[in-house]
Amino acid sequence: MPQAGFTHLFDGREKTFNDWRKVGPNDFILNRGEIVTSGSDDFALLFYGIAFSDFLLRLEFCLSDPLRDNSGIFVRFRNPELPPTEEIILRNAYDQISRNPAWIAAYSGFEIQIDEQARGSKQNNEPDGLDKNRTGAIYKIPTGQDGEPRLQDFRPAPPLKSEQWNDYEIAVKGQNYVVRLNGYQTTRFLNTDPSRGMPADVDPDSGYIGLQSYRDSRVSFRNIRIHPL
Repeated sequence: MPQAGFTHLFDGREKTFNDWRKVGPNDFILNRGEIVTSGSDDFALLFYGIAFSDFLLRLEFCLSDPLRDNSGIFVRFRNPELPPTEEIILRNAYDQISRNPAWIAAYSGFEIQIDEQARGSKQNNEPDGLDKNRTGAIYKIPTGQDGEPRLQDFRPAPPLKSEQWNDYEIAVKGQNYVVRLNGYQTTRFLNTDPSRGMPADVDPDSGYIGLQSYRDSRVSFRNIRIHPL
């Protein structure tokens, strides 16, 4: 049963799994009441078919191997089945969208990261281990390391273990983002970009929520529920 005030977006049944839509080359499998990522290509996005404004999102996830697995929760992005806006195209420096529309989520919304190794971007010669790429962070938003500004207030949670279920809580109200992992607040962020992270009540083509299936990773999700704020 969902918690008071929460609605299940995925409750383990095929019925709620079918409320989600996929874009991108990798896959998501319904297995024993869990959504499990698979594939060895770029990445895929499984997004819920209804957009949201302010919300509190709760879900559980499990890593098969913390040394390898990579995933994330995308929020407040534009519908990836629609053409990208001019602002999104300007962020699309490597022309990924023409090959994979899942990148629309990365360039129009924000990703709450799942990566215990905090791997850096090879295209940008970025080192591994930066906090902005770590589990619990809002991906690529500077945390004050290496001379960058401190745009999110990030603090790492205790390390995650293999085959252990973890609780994510993501609150988005206005342009304020707060993330908690297993009850520990990992980050707080205020979005000041007026063309990114739009709620559905401002832009009806935005405000979507999605899961990432990253290459060569097996991450499981369950008990996804939402509460309007």
